[in-house]
Amino acid sequence: LVVGGLMNDPKALRIKELCDHAGMHALTAEQVLSHFDRDPVIQGSGVSQVLRSLVQILEPLVDGLPADSPSVYLQAVRAINRIANQNSDAVRSSLKEAGMLELRDSLLIYSLKLPLTV
Repeated sequence: LVVGGLMNDPKALRIKELCDHAGMHALTAEQVLSHFDRDPVIQGSGVSQVLRSLVQILEPLVDGLPADSPSVYLQAVRAINRIANQNSDAVRSSLKEAGMLELRDSLLIYSLKLPLTV
């Protein structure tokens, strides 16, 4: 449901409200990351809006919103890399403009500070 809204009408999702509620944000981030892990290709005319919404969903992770597992941060990094690798140059350009590459780097650095789990 969240991913469908993100891909079809990101403005209607009310990302800010989803991010304000920790439980809802965690669920949203998990669903979105799972989707982009399976299908990283973004098509259509709303690529920029989809990527900006994705940044809004993932940014709270950098701000220290606790995740259930450090692997969430690495899953986000992997999803961003897959989006960059498996889309057109136009999507990659939008990815850079939306700040996704800086966000990826921040998530990776943040994840290095977390304790290792067995």
